[in-house]
Amino acid sequence: MKHSLFILIVTFFLFPSLSFSQQILCQESAGQETYSVIPSDINNTFLWSSTSGLTFSSTNSTSTDVDWTNMPAGNYNISFTETNAQGCDSTVTLSVTINSSPTLAITTVVVCEGATSSSVFANISGGLSPYTVDWGQPTGNTELETLDLSLVGAGYDGSDISSTLDLLQIVTVTDANGCIGTLNENIVDVVPTPEPGAITF
Repeated sequence: MKHSLFILIVTFFLFPSLSFSQQILCQESAGQETYSVIPSDINNTFLWSSTSGLTFSSTNSTSTDVDWTNMPAGNYNISFTETNAQGCDSTVTLSVTINSSPTLAITTVVVCEGATSSSVFANISGGLSPYTVDWGQPTGNTELETLDLSLVGAGYDGSDISSTLDLLQIVTVTDANGCIGTLNENIVDVVPTPEPGAITF
């Protein structure tokens, strides 16, 4: 996802100056970001730099792109330096924090045909607690959820409930930082009840 961030430098070059701002990203949605600075004089020279080994689309203009896709969670710095003809310079630094996203693991629950409810537990790792879990049903937002299986009727063929009835196809967890993890897989399987023949004598 591409965003743009503008930083304003206001300085008279009396002293070297350093100003800071901060951007927070979530690991699962981090993508290409555009960073721009409004300089005090467009005729000055400019330099983008980073102590974090980042790659900039341009290093000597007032605007640059950074691709955060697949970057590890952690803290990064982006600096922009403006230098005038007399060699006086000023630097602004942006601190970028990439928060880790939570991940979900759910053990498939096996229920008998005709079951109306079943408890399912989401194992959550990473991210920052507390978590909110969206099970795709109107009730519950915690790791443990009692699922409504009333749509499973007699004669059900035993295949996965979510792919057949579009129930619980996607489960989403949101952590305290607003970062999101999504699970899209079968988590409920319905087993048909046996149908023995009549007792003979």
